[in-house]
Amino acid sequence: MKQFLFILSFILIYSCNIKTIQTENKEAKPNVNINTNLYDIWLLKKINSEDIKSSKQLIFEINTKELSFMGNANCNNFSGKLKSKNSSISFYDILSTQSACEEINEESKYLVLLEKAYSFQIKNMHLLLFDKNERLLLEFRKID
Repeated sequence: MKQFLFILSFILIYSCNIKTIQTENKEAKPNVNINTNLYDIWLLKKINSEDIKSSKQLIFEINTKELSFMGNANCNNFSGKLKSKNSSISFYDILSTQSACEEINEESKYLVLLEKAYSFQIKNMHLLLFDKNERLLLEFRKID
């Protein structure tokens, strides 16, 4: 009888663990409505419709499989997570290194505008990021 109770207890505990694992995997699935054309390497060309004034190429890489992004902004590297569905997009949990440089003001503006992005368009190999009022924030050119 003790063996039967032990085996029954083991089965119940094991089956509870399986359900927990299945739930976690189900929640971890990426958004199926994400635009896979975002998955690329982009070069920043304009901030608020003005050409950037950087001596360095500012690279921005979007990974739609991992729902993440990374890039460089003059003297610092950054990374974070993204959400996207249809033409809406948001960048969040942005982390950045903390080096100082002459172009730090433009770099700060770039990262603030990235956080304000609300929607996007891809036209003629350019990624355009807009705010909630449909104002153009950032423009990138595909380089990959």
